[in-house]
Amino acid sequence: MHYVSQAVRPDYPDSPPMNQSHTPEILAPAGSLDILKAGLEAGADAFYLGLKHLNARNGAKNFQPDELREAVQLAHLRSVQEPPNAHQPQSCTPHPDSALLQSTRRNHAKIYLTLNTALSQRELGLAARSLALAQECGVDGVLISDPALLAMKEYFPRLEFHFSTQAGVSSSAGVIAAKRLGLKRVVLARELSFDEIRAAAAIDGIETEVFVQGALCFCSSGRCLLSSWGGGRSGNRGACTSPCRVPWTNADGVEARPMSMRDLSLTDWVESLADAGVDSLKIEGRLKSASWVSKAVALYRQVLDHTAPPEEIRQNALTLGDYTGRDLTDGYLRGDRNGLTAVSGRIASSCSCQIADVPKEETLSIAVSEDDKHGTLWLFSQGERATTYRIPPQRIANPRRASTVAEALEAMKATVKSPVSCTLPQKLATKLLPRSAVNNAVEAFGAFLRSLSKEDDGMPRGLELPAELKPLLAATPSPCPSNSRPLGSAPTRIRLPWDSTIPLPNHLTCILECNPQSLEEAERIADAITRVPRAIASIPQVIYEYQSAPIKRLVEKLVQAGRTIEVNSWDTWLIAYECHATMEAGPGLAVLNALAARKLYQLGCRLVSVSQEIDKNQLQDLCAAADVPLSITVFGRPALMTTRAKLPTLFANSSFADTRGITLQPEHVGDLTILRPTRPFDWRNLRNPAVKATELVLDLNGYASIPAPEKQPFLFNYDRRLR
Repeated sequence: MHYVSQAVRPDYPDSPPMNQSHTPEILAPAGSLDILKAGLEAGADAFYLGLKHLNARNGAKNFQPDELREAVQLAHLRSVQEPPNAHQPQSCTPHPDSALLQSTRRNHAKIYLTLNTALSQRELGLAARSLALAQECGVDGVLISDPALLAMKEYFPRLEFHFSTQAGVSSSAGVIAAKRLGLKRVVLARELSFDEIRAAAAIDGIETEVFVQGALCFCSSGRCLLSSWGGGRSGNRGACTSPCRVPWTNADGVEARPMSMRDLSLTDWVESLADAGVDSLKIEGRLKSASWVSKAVALYRQVLDHTAPPEEIRQNALTLGDYTGRDLTDGYLRGDRNGLTAVSGRIASSCSCQIADVPKEETLSIAVSEDDKHGTLWLFSQGERATTYRIPPQRIANPRRASTVAEALEAMKATVKSPVSCTLPQKLATKLLPRSAVNNAVEAFGAFLRSLSKEDDGMPRGLELPAELKPLLAATPSPCPSNSRPLGSAPTRIRLPWDSTIPLPNHLTCILECNPQSLEEAERIADAITRVPRAIASIPQVIYEYQSAPIKRLVEKLVQAGRTIEVNSWDTWLIAYECHATMEAGPGLAVLNALAARKLYQLGCRLVSVSQEIDKNQLQDLCAAADVPLSITVFGRPALMTTRAKLPTLFANSSFADTRGITLQPEHVGDLTILRPTRPFDWRNLRNPAVKATELVLDLNGYASIPAPEKQPFLFNYDRRLR
């Protein structure tokens, strides 16, 4: 275990002198109440944690409503404790640098609740009750990403609202946007350089939060669809399966882990971050143990309080890294994005920070067998409780659309956090089952699990919502009349790169994607777009500080030409809004619920994109409730990942695949790499009158012409449940 580089505190000539009055808080993860207690003892200033639902770490134990109340009480009780000698004579006041006064400064502890997932239509009520619970408990802040929660914000005046890293804010423009929207804090994207962090933290009137320790995502914050693409488990909804960590094989047969990131450690940068005005130092790790969290908090306590020499701090950081077996890096802050990947997962460790204890309980078991009529039997058991589910013999018309029994078993195991004992005869492992049969078996397993436990399901109940909020949550009496094109109708738009050579059909409106890297390129792109009749300019999902000026120039020229701008992040929304552009919300601001669509419409977006990872039932619910114009992409190879990390040379310019058959093709735009699947999803042959939109879009990125539909197309999540 080692640091990739020997980082030292940067010496920037234009850095302000160290502001002794500005000390950032140490923000610790709390995956459970026991972990929170350990972090409190170690000296954390604040904690972020989630309820059982609607937070981006479903895999953590998380908090029941009563546990949330207890967590807030524990943290806030500590904040009112007086030091032992608070009533001593003034002449005995401790020296400002004494340990007693440092302890007194740390008495205050805050609780931030994470409600940072993409919300479906049916989850809006749960989200509102979660906010009501947070306000009732006295939670200090709520982390959000879905625009629907922005719409609810005014009804919970005692809560602070923070943009989660899932909101994808990556420049000072995004921070200004958050300020305009009334948020108190922004969690910045993890891939920023120090200069970019400093520019974002310089915005007055809003706080910034920066990750300093723990795991890094390969994908830019809040932009990953890979886990969802591979099986409906969405990272944007807290169900990521970490497919970036597994081995992938390139076209030459070379196997590696090209997207498995090193772990972050910024102990050498704490003073610089404080100088820059960063308000919160965030430790990643809600899936880690109480021991690890305690040691991580203690490490950053040492750094902030100057109670240990640099070499001891470095060694303590390395010990934390032993938990995952991955090397540590500060490459993003240094602006060095090479060599950040291609590391394995957990290895044997001498670290005393053990994995979180698994409760000793009767083993949960799944045994698969086949009866004499070739039905597939699933025996679910725990202790004396057991039930059997039978799948009758099935006719497999198309093996490509079927799943193996082994894959069905893995899907069941993925729904629980505890270990599962499995019995699967080898001859049955490759037996094929229709996906519908597999889904039914997984649901049967879920029903068995629910029957085992009398534990509260974690739903906040018995809470009175503000009367003014209730109409927002009710179904709209009048769906938007412009959403009149049912799924299966002819597409009305195509999406292309701005410099595509595809002949442009006159009957389709073009959405031209552009990502200018300089003012000169912005001018050139604007001139090209204005020559295409009715063309809409799509500005990027991810931008960094140096791109703000070129994108602003592009938008200004296109606004003068009367063109519409598709915005794809809060950063680009702010730029277009300030230029008084006619706006649409693109895939980077796509939604799963009608309230989010309405909020974006109120913010100036005359058309709102539906999330491409939505499933059929969620899509029908959204369309039934939407009172603003919607856009649905019905074909394309979406950007499954957008990254600033440089892929290893052998994977940077060729396709590579995993064991499930997902093949990714890299595409380089500026300093970003976009990974698209080689196979598209295709809804063109679907017929569903319950799904209606204003625009139906073909995304032709990577195509030289409009391809014919496949006989058995991949439907993404349309025919499975998005989790």
